[in-house]
Amino acid sequence: MAPPADPGELDDAAVARMRRLILDTLDDPARLTQWFGRVMTQPKYADQLVANETPTDPAELVAALQQGEELVHTPGSRFAWHDLGEGRATLFADGDGAECALPLARLIASQAVLDAELLTHEGADALLAALLDAGSLAWADELEE
Repeated sequence: MAPPADPGELDDAAVARMRRLILDTLDDPARLTQWFGRVMTQPKYADQLVANETPTDPAELVAALQQGEELVHTPGSRFAWHDLGEGRATLFADGDGAECALPLARLIASQAVLDAELLTHEGADALLAALLDAGSLAWADELEE
């Protein structure tokens, strides 16, 4: 790629490269799905989610859930899922995506109670910790205060 004569110019070659990238993405259903899931779940307001300052220890999360604690969607969080086949799915949450077990993705994206039953799914502890750290989920008792 030769740089344009003026660094501020969007020359025809740059536009042609971007057009090709967009058309290639549109022709690839998997890439289009990943893009669409992330775009459709982005928070409406950039400051809506408050990430945890310290990472959640998955073992502590498991213990809390086993003691009867529940997780909830934070207000304004957006969730969706896409079936990848063979029992796997992409869970989209607030503009991000994570591959996980299909039943886990469906439960987290639904309005179901997010409790210890989720832990029966492989990788649930790490995924729930990541969603809690990102601000997409919160402990139910913390939102009631």
